[in-house]
Amino acid sequence: MSMFGSKSYTMEQLLDICKHIEFVPPDKPLDEWTKDETYYAGLNIALKQPILLKCIFFICSSFPPLKLFIKATLKQYISLYSQSTDT
Repeated sequence: MSMFGSKSYTMEQLLDICKHIEFVPPDKPLDEWTKDETYYAGLNIALKQPILLKCIFFICSSFPPLKLFIKATLKQYISLYSQSTDT
């Protein structure tokens, strides 16, 4: 995740970056997707649904450690899928 350097992004900023990245689902049956591929596909759906994004914020405010997991997942999503759109 070197593209982030020492700059710290808020969850809102990371979500905004993710909204501008094209998600490419795995080219294999759903039952063969990895856990990460499944998370990324779900994230892609949530990015397009304001009510799901609002739910993410509510859940994170109820259980703050989850925010760390979500931010890490967002950074991984950005790193992985922004590379595929740069090529």
